[in-house]
Amino acid sequence: MAKQQRVNITSDIYGAKKPDVLEKMIAPAQEQKTEEQLQEPVSPKPVKGRTLKQAAFAIGTDREIKLDELVFTYNKQKGMRIGRNDIIRYLIDSLTIDDLLRIDLREYRK
Repeated sequence: MAKQQRVNITSDIYGAKKPDVLEKMIAPAQEQKTEEQLQEPVSPKPVKGRTLKQAAFAIGTDREIKLDELVFTYNKQKGMRIGRNDIIRYLIDSLTIDDLLRIDLREYRK
């Protein structure tokens, strides 16, 4: 009985490797981008005339409770629902550099 030889299968036999699903999805998307699209910065969509960005900050439990109490009291007295973010937006919009310079912010560092 003759010794059997193994066949070495390479891409030469079957041609180039067929792209898998991920390669099919990524390749067309990359090809569609033009030079103009690559140069334009992507900006968030405006909401109600503003461009809103998220900001995260630590305020501590006592301040969180106070902020929630302000929201609850305002909602109860005005009969209109607002949220924490509305109060923070108002504070930022109404604050000036003169207001900040009058106080020592080192007391408020964490």
